[in-house]
Amino acid sequence: MSTMGGDATAGVTIGFAVIWFICLFVGSGWQRTIVAHSFTMDISLYQVYVSASSIGVIAKAILPTGWLPEGAYGFQDMQNRFCTPVGTLLQGAFGTDYCNGFKWLRFASIFMMFMGFLILLAHGLASGFLLYFFHVDATEPGRKCARAFLIVIPCLSSFSLMTYGLLTWSFSDGHINYGMAFFFTLFISLLSIAPVIIFETCVNKNCERATGARAEIKGEAEYQAQMAQGQGGMAMQGQGQMQMQSMPSGGYQQGGGYPQQGYPQTGAYPQQGGYPQQGGYPQQGGYPQSGQQGGYPQQQGFPARY
Repeated sequence: MSTMGGDATAGVTIGFAVIWFICLFVGSGWQRTIVAHSFTMDISLYQVYVSASSIGVIAKAILPTGWLPEGAYGFQDMQNRFCTPVGTLLQGAFGTDYCNGFKWLRFASIFMMFMGFLILLAHGLASGFLLYFFHVDATEPGRKCARAFLIVIPCLSSFSLMTYGLLTWSFSDGHINYGMAFFFTLFISLLSIAPVIIFETCVNKNCERATGARAEIKGEAEYQAQMAQGQGGMAMQGQGQMQMQSMPSGGYQQGGGYPQQGYPQTGAYPQQGGYPQQGGYPQQGGYPQSGQQGGYPQQQGFPARY
């Protein structure tokens, strides 16, 4: 099975993930705007860098000295600075509610950072499942997971950027102020449909054939294992039957603690009948047989004749 299509799809996905990582953690470029015609703000997803604008001479004259010096600020700090009487004065002079603007900008940045982590995770899982499928084990769950995450990536990217744009639309003096990082991630989110197209047109059919062949090989191996196990059981059963046939007729072995039959051949009872053949007593006993002389046998304490 050729791995070129899978490797190409995984490589493109990893490249998009690297670009997303750089845009998420770059220190500027998501928005660039001039607030109150006085301060140029370069905004990222976690900080705001403020520099003085050359066109805000009048606004600088009416603002308190040192109210917003140049430097990097957090979103909460900027919101606290503009939600003051100074912010109310700027809103009355320029008609923009910077207090609520920074509040929504803060929420939008937190949302975008969270969605960015999900997008990076989806890129990593999609490329990981693809590489595992083509280089380790071609399983059907691996194919389905790779396909699902490839489809999720453009959906998450488009939704997150659209939401960020809507939440921060009012944060400006009435003009578009999105920076290069925002437009770059928007471009990448549009291109993220390309790995899905490559996978569906060039890779998915090979994946289905590979999983089908793997299922057939696995089924054949299981069948062979069952056959071998069945033959082994039949062989053991045949050996057991041969051993049973080679054993003696009795319930125990010849040299064991018990004889072949339930009672010994020569023992307490004779072979035929419960009594001896002639007479009521045995042949050699306390009384002579019929026809002999004397009342006692010859081997007693008294002689045969007086």
